[in-house]
Amino acid sequence: MLYSRLNVVIVSVYLLEVSVLIDDNCIMRKYFPFRIDETWYALPLELVETVVRSVALIALPEAASGLLGLIDYKGTAYPVVDVRFRLHRLSQPVGVDQRIILAHRDEQVVAFLADEVESVIEVSDAQLKQSAEIFPDMDSYVTAILWHDEKKLQLCDAETFLYFDHELIKRHKGESVSSKPITDQ
Repeated sequence: MLYSRLNVVIVSVYLLEVSVLIDDNCIMRKYFPFRIDETWYALPLELVETVVRSVALIALPEAASGLLGLIDYKGTAYPVVDVRFRLHRLSQPVGVDQRIILAHRDEQVVAFLADEVESVIEVSDAQLKQSAEIFPDMDSYVTAILWHDEKKLQLCDAETFLYFDHELIKRHKGESVSSKPITDQ
C-alpha cells in the first residue's frame, strides 16, 4: 500500500512526464490506481491533482444524492462526489483509512473517496482493452480495461465518473465551490 497511517498527511502527485513514445506505434501512459470496495479503477495521471487523508467533510444538507459534501483544502472548498452512488454501491461513512483524491474534470477540480490507492503505473496503449471492443455501450464510466500485477483495473472517463450538478452546489448558501486549480500556498 502506498500510504500508511504514519506517512505524510498530504501527498502531492507531481507530473513530470505523462506519456512517453517508445516506438512508432506504442505509447506509454501513466495511470493512478485506486480501489473502491473490491474493485480497482484508474485515472490518467495528468488528471490527478493530489491525494489527502480522509477528513470530516463540510455537510450540504440540500445536496443531491451524488454529492457527499465539500472538502476544505488549503482554504478552498472542493465538492466531494459520491462515486459509490454512481457505481450503484452502498454509501458508506468516511473512514479514517480512506483517501480523498482531488482530480480534474473539465476545468473543475472535484474530489472523491477511495478505499485504497497504489503507486502510479505506466502501461502501453497496447495493454488496454477498450470497453467498446468488449461490449458496445458497456459502461459510460469505463473507457478501457487493464490487467496489471494480477489486478483488473477499470480505466475511468473523468467526464462521466466525476460528474456532479455544479449549479446545485452553488445554490447552497454560505459555500462557494472553486474552479481554480490547486496550488501550494
